[in-house]
Amino acid sequence: MKEIGDILEKYDERYVSESLKSVDDLNSYAARFYRDAAEIFDSITRIRNIERNAAGFSIDDAPILGLLVRVWKLLKELIRYYEENNAEFIGLFERPLLEAAVIATYLMQGNADRICDYRKCSYKDRLRILNELKQGSPFFKTKAGQRLLASVQKKWNWKV
Repeated sequence: MKEIGDILEKYDERYVSESLKSVDDLNSYAARFYRDAAEIFDSITRIRNIERNAAGFSIDDAPILGLLVRVWKLLKELIRYYEENNAEFIGLFERPLLEAAVIATYLMQGNADRICDYRKCSYKDRLRILNELKQGSPFFKTKAGQRLLASVQKKWNWKV
C-alpha cells in the first residue's frame, strides 16, 4: 500500500489550492488527478491481502478485480483522449467506466450471495446452454456438446 500512500501524499492543501488559480492549472491538475486515480486502481488490482488470502485471490474477489481492472484500463484511455482533446472518444469510454465502477462498488458492499447473483447474470450463455440441454438438443450427444456441457457443469459445480 506504499504505492497508494505515495500518490495520496502529494495532494496536500497547498498543492490543491495552487492548482485552482487558473483554467490551465485546473486542467493540468485534473489530468494529473485522473492519472493518479488510474495508478491507484492499478495498484489495488495488483496488491493482494496475504493475511486474508495466503494462496491468492478468492473466487469472490475475481469479479470485483475484473471490474477494477476494467476501470483502470478505461480510465487510462480516457486520460489519453482527454490530453488529445478528443471528446468523441471520451464520451464512448465514460459510460462503461461508470458502469464498471458502480457495479464494483455494489459488489464490494454486499455478500457472497450478491456476487453469486452477479456471476449468474454474466453467465447468460451458460444458462442458455443448460436450457437447450433440458429441451433435448441433439448437440449434447456429440463430443463437442459433451465437452461444452462438462465445462458448464464444472464452472457452476452442477450435476444435470
